[in-house]
Amino acid sequence: MLGSGVHSVLEDEDGILWFSTNMGLSRFDGVKFETHNLEEPSSFLWGSCMDSEGNLWFGMEGKPGRPPAVCVWDGEEMEVVHLDDYRKEH
Repeated sequence: MLGSGVHSVLEDEDGILWFSTNMGLSRFDGVKFETHNLEEPSSFLWGSCMDSEGNLWFGMEGKPGRPPAVCVWDGEEMEVVHLDDYRKEH
């Protein structure tokens, strides 16, 4: 597992456990851990939740010089959503 501080744990619809850590995102399928690389290196991930469509959302730590962001897993890929960009589009 990536990191030593776990800030949230979330179970998805397939029973996979997702760990938001002080170094990024890890998941456990009951056998092995996998680390998901984000475009934001060594990001703290805080809270997590699942929306009504089964997408997983993870809050990212704000850092100086970077806009606030969340990352979302849609079951196939992880996307980092910069909230400043999202507000401009919507």
